Amino acid sequence: MKEAKDNFSEGSASYKKFRPVYPPELYNYIYTHVAKYKSAWDCGTGNGQVADVLSSRFDQVIATDLSEQQISQASVKPNVTYKVHRAEQPFLENEKFDLITVGQAAHWFDLSTFFQNVSNHLNHHGLLALWGYGLLRCADANIEGAIDHFDKSMVGPYWDEERKHIDESYSRMHHDAVELIDSSEHHFIKVKWSSDRLRSYLKTWSSVRHYINKNNTNPVDLLFDQFSCLSFKGLHSFQFPIFIKLFKKKICSV
Repeated sequence: MKEAKDNFSEGSASYKKFRPVYPPELYNYIYTHVAKYKSAWDCGTGNGQVADVLSSRFDQVIATDLSEQQISQASVKPNVTYKVHRAEQPFLENEKFDLITVGQAAHWFDLSTFFQNVSNHLNHHGLLALWGYGLLRCADANIEGAIDHFDKSMVGPYWDEERKHIDESYSRMHHDAVELIDSSEHHFIKVKWSSDRLRSYLKTWSSVRHYINKNNTNPVDLLFDQFSCLSFKGLHSFQFPIFIKLFKKKICSV
């Protein structure tokens, strides 16, 4: 099993404050494939954004993350149990789930071990939902061009190799232990942000922290100095394309 990476304990409060929130349409899409609502596992929960939503539909939610600092940012709900726990780490043998969710985190896992762990802990009717979101888009071509330049040229060399899964919309995310039953790329996170809000979001990127550690300067500040279009007044509309894959446990017939 590969060594775990923790890129998000540092700045966990900013991550909760400035990262986008998933829309209700995404959860409704997932729920159309859920058979029962007794138990759910939100894996790589971070600050508990997904677990918080699941708690309104499921009797019990287990939410796990590698980072204790991220979990400390989560809201307390009576039917949500938070644990510092690796995605690849087994639960008790009899612990089964009707839904397992992973939002914008599966690419960090040791995938082979994780998928086998999922197979061991999914109920026969259970569902695994993996999703992520790509680079934010803007109708203003100048702003979008500046963001593209930042992503590819300024911090591009500082992304971890796991970032490729995001760029590929999880197209290589599969395993013999599970069976793909549906996928969608028709959902979006839509936001209206000020210039300062955009700046704060970009500063949460893991590639930005890698850049700072290497060069002792913040590339987001350099970006805003270089592109005057980013210091706009008022609000601009942005959207993040969401990609999602739904799997069921593969049942072997004898």
